[in-house]
Amino acid sequence: MKLMRDDLEDKYGIVEFQNQLLNIMVDIDKFCNKYDIDYCLMAGSALGAERHHGFIPWDDDIDIYMTEEDYCKFRQRFNSCNDLKQKYYLQEWGKTNKKNNTFITMAKVRMNGSMIYEKAYEGWKMHQGLFVDIFILHKTSSSILKQKMQYIWSEAVVLKGLQVRKYKAKSFKEKILLSFIKIIPAKWLLNWGLSKTYKYYKKNVDFYHGFIDTRSFSRAVYKKNVFFPTKYVDFENIKLRVPAQNEEYLKIQFGPEFMIPPPEDKRPINKHTNGWKIDSKIIYEDVSDEKKLI
Repeated sequence: MKLMRDDLEDKYGIVEFQNQLLNIMVDIDKFCNKYDIDYCLMAGSALGAERHHGFIPWDDDIDIYMTEEDYCKFRQRFNSCNDLKQKYYLQEWGKTNKKNNTFITMAKVRMNGSMIYEKAYEGWKMHQGLFVDIFILHKTSSSILKQKMQYIWSEAVVLKGLQVRKYKAKSFKEKILLSFIKIIPAKWLLNWGLSKTYKYYKKNVDFYHGFIDTRSFSRAVYKKNVFFPTKYVDFENIKLRVPAQNEEYLKIQFGPEFMIPPPEDKRPINKHTNGWKIDSKIIYEDVSDEKKLI
């Protein structure tokens, strides 16, 4: 379906790609409504909804949040829905089972019969279809000290994922941290780190954190009422859910001047879309490297 607005200038050559992502998002939205699963746009997608009433013109992905409980429901429903599994593949990163609970770092809903070229995964045996990212909105304590303990373990998990994907450090501090993380076994770190990230799962709390996706303590702790109840807003030619207080969320995430676009030379262009295609002949039979995804 054509879901992008007709009057858009395709300055960055990605409108067709954005339209394909929206088609995935429409199916996710319908599925979530059918099974009473809550979600909301986050990060640049939430910013696009507020500032552009759709995609940021140079943005080439869609990110959504689900709470720990909602994602658990989403996974269970997805795995029992053969119709959806014919169209999509649920790729779970850092999947760890501990005390009858399944923890992840993040998930991607990937389109079957499609491919997106990302240099970081060149040669990997994994599903590499077009995707929508799902990040987990985790519960946290009202205590800043306890929040910071969760942050430290969440950051350790993220750094391990970057090290596995051969991320190049951008500072001396990152280089030292990545060197240290390299000697810690991935399985142990995931088990321990994610158990701390999910520490308040199923507990009644007034704060949430997004340490896995944001990596900055000051930009990743939110009061519950910032997010809930989520609400629908215009996004291109459809409506999608955003946080209850989207402006407040964006101030925390991006700063008070979030409505001012960055200068041209600071815009992350072609972050994902170095090449893509849709072809029913594309089949991912061997996804054995996905166990390494953190």
